[in-house]
Amino acid sequence: GIFNQGKMPRATKHTAAVLTLGGLSSGVGTYNLASGELISAVQNIGMAGNGTLNQSGGSNNVASLNLGMLAGGVGTYNLSNGGLTVTAESIGVAGSGTFNQTGSSHQVVSLSIGSEYGSSGTYNLSAGSLNALAETIGVAGEGRFAQSGGTNTASVVTLGGQDGGLGFYTLGNGAILSADTEHIGPNGVGVFEQNAGTNTVGTLTFGQQSSGGGGFY
Repeated sequence: GIFNQGKMPRATKHTAAVLTLGGLSSGVGTYNLASGELISAVQNIGMAGNGTLNQSGGSNNVASLNLGMLAGGVGTYNLSNGGLTVTAESIGVAGSGTFNQTGSSHQVVSLSIGSEYGSSGTYNLSAGSLNALAETIGVAGEGRFAQSGGTNTASVVTLGGQDGGLGFYTLGNGAILSADTEHIGPNGVGVFEQNAGTNTVGTLTFGQQSSGGGGFY
């Protein structure tokens, strides 16, 4: 199924307690947000099936945003314009999730990429801004953050948060990363590769626990 918001001349407001795209394993759901407001307590993009949310305008305010909720679920969020505000965001909960940001502003309190064991999550930032209180890339699964542009500002960035977690961060081109603290492989495995761009950090740690291991290249 496909839902288009904002195709009418007048901006619209859509409120849904729970929004699910691709609920069943065979399901495919797409939400196109071009203007107006989308407000939800929970958004599951790719619950057990395939779900995609394309935001080219308007605003999306959600308490809990999940991409690839269950094993086998595939969720994709494409953000090019407008504004996205999230309290708790997980890219690849137990399934697979991908977030592509090519512009716009993304505000989030807690961002997790590759949450559970066996999950995978990817965040591609090429333009726009991401502001987070905490970013954990590779919580217990595999998480990747590829930044080729834009700005990423966070209080804490963690790669390989838990034992078994794999976190990878690639920084290139004119991309800007600014964090108060960066933990590279505190409990899991973390790899940070900087080919270009700017990384400004207050405190940098590697492999804090016996199960952890971190590398900066």
